[in-house]
Amino acid sequence: MAGGKRPLIPRQLGQLLGLGCLIMMTACASGGGGGTISRTPPAVYRVYDVAAGRFISVAQLSENVRGADVVLFGEIHDDLVAHRIQLELLQRLANDNRERALGMEMFERDVQGVVDGYTLRRISEEEFLAASRPWSNYATGYRPLVDAARSGRWSIEATNTPQTIASSIARYGLPALGSLSLDERRQVAADLQCPRDDYWSRFQEAMHGASDSPDAVALTPADTMFLARAYEAQCARDETMAEAIVALVPAVQVLHINGSFHSDFGLGIVPRIHRRAPGTTVVTISAFPVDDLADPPLDEDLDRADFIIFTTEDILGALGS
Repeated sequence: MAGGKRPLIPRQLGQLLGLGCLIMMTACASGGGGGTISRTPPAVYRVYDVAAGRFISVAQLSENVRGADVVLFGEIHDDLVAHRIQLELLQRLANDNRERALGMEMFERDVQGVVDGYTLRRISEEEFLAASRPWSNYATGYRPLVDAARSGRWSIEATNTPQTIASSIARYGLPALGSLSLDERRQVAADLQCPRDDYWSRFQEAMHGASDSPDAVALTPADTMFLARAYEAQCARDETMAEAIVALVPAVQVLHINGSFHSDFGLGIVPRIHRRAPGTTVVTISAFPVDDLADPPLDEDLDRADFIIFTTEDILGALGS
């Protein structure tokens, strides 16, 4: 499931180019390994440290998460500001000698060999793109992250369940796993649990709307079955991403990029990491656009993540254009 409960925010091409050009022209500071840090203009975001009860910089955010085993960065997938902050965070974390990996929901486990080949410079970018099934916004959203990870000698982990398998689960439920070949079954978490907990309640609300809403429509048996199977596919994705992350920690710190629904409110991937590896330190970040950066909705979002990044919907307005 992409992103959080807020709708995706459409952006015009001019906004995309405007922010991208501004970031490219922003003064850079030396980063680890001779690289540069792409500083995101403060006018387009605010980072809130929930525990400290104050707004902080991306530099401070990087120091606060540096010691964690896992950093789950939840995003709305078309939020270009969030993508730039992810890049800056990755570059800042690269300033020491700790071994790190970039985990990405955007790549599926069956293309890990292709991802490795590109990371290790054994294949060209053209070959990589032809075989890795990149998302449609790869060039603007994720290519800078992949390039920075390669430059910093990070491994890049394809953590998601293959779409063909997730679609099969969404159609037939978890019994669909029984029809997979041994190789296909290895692409999904070995231990797959899907309890009807608070995550299930939030999933139903996100898919169908709140049951106590005046506009709510009673679910038919077919609706209920559809939601249950879609939820099982969602759980399969979370379990698979958690399994891939736990295989690396604690020797390697994992910065994992995923839709915010997969980690918001300490749900989704989070408990599945802890079930596999109790004691793992997991820090969550949730980034999403708001109407007014000067007055973000703190009261309704404080339990969403350890760090909340409010981004602007009006990029050009925030930059004074």
